[in-house]
Amino acid sequence: MRHRLTPIVAAVVVLVAAATAPGIGYTDYLERLQFEYMRLVTQHGQIDQAKVRAVAESALEALKAPGTAASYLGEYKALAKVAAKSLKTFGADGELVAEYESVLAAYRADLVSGRNALAAADPLSRTLPKVDAALAKADALVPIASRLKGYGKVAKTLKTWLEFEPPAGHYTWVISGLSPMPVDESIDFDGDSTLDNGMKDVALFLAGQGFDLEAAIATRLAQDSRVTMLWMWGVDSLTDDPEVWFSFLNGIDNDKGPADNFSGAETFALARYLSDIDLLPRSRGPTGFDVNGDWFGICTGESVDFAGLEFALNRDLRVYSTMADGPVAGRLFFTASANNVALWLLDLGMPAGLEDDVRALVDIDSDFDLTLDSFTVGFDFTAVKAGVQ
Repeated sequence: MRHRLTPIVAAVVVLVAAATAPGIGYTDYLERLQFEYMRLVTQHGQIDQAKVRAVAESALEALKAPGTAASYLGEYKALAKVAAKSLKTFGADGELVAEYESVLAAYRADLVSGRNALAAADPLSRTLPKVDAALAKADALVPIASRLKGYGKVAKTLKTWLEFEPPAGHYTWVISGLSPMPVDESIDFDGDSTLDNGMKDVALFLAGQGFDLEAAIATRLAQDSRVTMLWMWGVDSLTDDPEVWFSFLNGIDNDKGPADNFSGAETFALARYLSDIDLLPRSRGPTGFDVNGDWFGICTGESVDFAGLEFALNRDLRVYSTMADGPVAGRLFFTASANNVALWLLDLGMPAGLEDDVRALVDIDSDFDLTLDSFTVGFDFTAVKAGVQ
């Protein structure tokens, strides 16, 4: 089972259809730490801080290396090395340390779930005492890198119980295209009778600076092994079925070859926080198809990112799309914090030095403190059929 901690409430309206049966794969904890190291690279951009910046850049490259997330056990090993090296320099950075502690808690929750699954299947297993002892030993370790190594040993013992095979009859798609939509085709996020789409303003500003946001997103989608997927289950019929469940979640390309990601026949491993009760996504919502296959629903759970951009906590994610033969077309609406947008744009290749100009374009108060702090985002999207293993 793969866990992601940050809770969020999301409302989602969707109309779609397609098919295949999913499994579950690696976590998305590495991406959370990537954002922290991206922040440190930007924070130490001055010439006289080149050595410090180089440490953050080295950590970032190690976390982004294709082989780092190739396996669940591989994450522990790679992250322990990054932590051991980089925290010598950044051990006093509260935000980075806090994110590491959050990730450690998430890994530990995975291990406890795997341990409990083993106990339920075989209460007299001789492996249980070993797991309990190893987990207690790892918990007692203070250095972050040491705990990661300790948890890695537990994960190695529990490997079989950290895998997931869901029941048959599920349906999945992968988002294959994203582009900022015109403002006059957006929605009213804050109830002031005005259509909102701050991301379009960002795209227009960046175009004036010579940076094509739409092209950068297309490049990210084409080259990245990390994808965004729609998962549906409990489907008896793709038309006229009143009881269906759905979730948006992130996944990883199984063959690490992104060229065929949107072929309609590619398979992915899913990264999502699953319920210990039914091994399905905690981020889920009920819906139903009408006679034309159209549907809408409200999803509650955790956040998800689109081409690397994560929407803001405690805000709605709205999706409108229509079923079609072949690719599915639709629209996504959500909010994203100013800092997340700035870091995301830098990661996409935006020239350094434009971050403050971008942040100044914020257009919504996400935390209701009467201060604009986030962007409204409207994306046109396409999605194609996909398999999951």
